[in-house]
Amino acid sequence: MLRWVRIILGDASATVETLGDGVGSQAVIALARAEARLERAQVAERDAVLALQKYTKTHAEPDPFALDLLDLDDPAVLATYLKSRHVGITKKGIRILISASDNRLPKLRKRLRLMDRYVREAEREKRQAYRAWSEMSA
Repeated sequence: MLRWVRIILGDASATVETLGDGVGSQAVIALARAEARLERAQVAERDAVLALQKYTKTHAEPDPFALDLLDLDDPAVLATYLKSRHVGITKKGIRILISASDNRLPKLRKRLRLMDRYVREAEREKRQAYRAWSEMSA
């Protein structure tokens, strides 16, 4: 948040303590907090997109050598192990792991929707804080 306070004020030496307790200071702090929250939400949303993308890509991967064979959370890896004849894990164990990961795609989609909601809320909070700050600085 301190980074955002410095960016908003255009002062590299600014701190929260040097702002004071005025209404304008509270508006700057609220805007900095909203910017930091939006940044965190966007990073979390990007991570959720990458997780969903990785899952769907490996799920459709025809070449088993392109898979990360140590990732036992990936159903495509488990299916590859199930087809293999020389596996240290038993076939029954692999089937249990596959059945446990069947609901992974809906969970990833649900997480992405949640992250999208967080981003929208953070953007709304930023707009409100920016409006309040611009009224104070005008």
